[in-house]
Amino acid sequence: MDIRPLTGQVAVVTGATRSLGRAMAIELGGAGATVYCTGRSVNGVLMNPERTETLEETVQMVAERGGNAILVRVDHTRPDEVKQLFEQVAREQAGRLDLLVNNVWSGDDVTEWQKTFWEHSLEKGLQLLERGVNTHLIAAHYAVPLLLARKTGAIVFTHDGENGPIYYNLAKNAVKRMMVQMAEELRPHGVAALTFTSGYMRGHAARYGFDAAETSWRDNHDLAGSETPFYSGRGLVALLASQTVLERSGSNVSSAHLARQFDIRDVDGSQPYWGEEWEKSQGIAVS
Repeated sequence: MDIRPLTGQVAVVTGATRSLGRAMAIELGGAGATVYCTGRSVNGVLMNPERTETLEETVQMVAERGGNAILVRVDHTRPDEVKQLFEQVAREQAGRLDLLVNNVWSGDDVTEWQKTFWEHSLEKGLQLLERGVNTHLIAAHYAVPLLLARKTGAIVFTHDGENGPIYYNLAKNAVKRMMVQMAEELRPHGVAALTFTSGYMRGHAARYGFDAAETSWRDNHDLAGSETPFYSGRGLVALLASQTVLERSGSNVSSAHLARQFDIRDVDGSQPYWGEEWEKSQGIAVS
């Protein structure tokens, strides 16, 4: 088995500062890809004082895995900054781009849970749509010409549940529809678009309110069947290495299904399947 199956490939991971974006960047870099890590929080400039992770940390983690990561601070709501990002990629990588992971979110702090649409702050709701929808469109707009030039590659949209307040629901459904239409238009050019869904992640945010460190999470039944963000990162690498991405264009893939198909294990050696865990919690017989 090739332990660095993505050697020579170039990836851009947006929102690589923490959690899923960080883990995907680390796994892609460890598999041999050159990874451009983007986000807004860097040393000395934290966008959320309660979240202290920085892009410098992500780049260092990639290096520790033997990978090559390049830090580019980008506000993905600003088309000019995104345009400069992909111009830099084209300049430094001789026009090559193999993968865009559209992972920007930053919507948690502007989502007002348990509120009707007329109670939800309009200002925050529109900010959520800007961060969760516009950013994906802007990045894809500037990434696609590089992908089309080589007639290969993929855009992967990280995606999760669609329940919640109207603005959250709109953002998540918009990403799914965006992917479906992009897949249709890109397929004749050999480029894929798909969404990637993780299970219930034990990322830093997921543990808020549980007081469950990675070493003791099993003591909390609310985290049963959960997974680390690296489970998804490993699944993405396996999918890219299998060279079946174009066949799946227009569809959703999940960390759990990829784990079973490619025999992927999480960092603790487990192979969680959140869907089955949820069904058990609801008293539904698992086949």
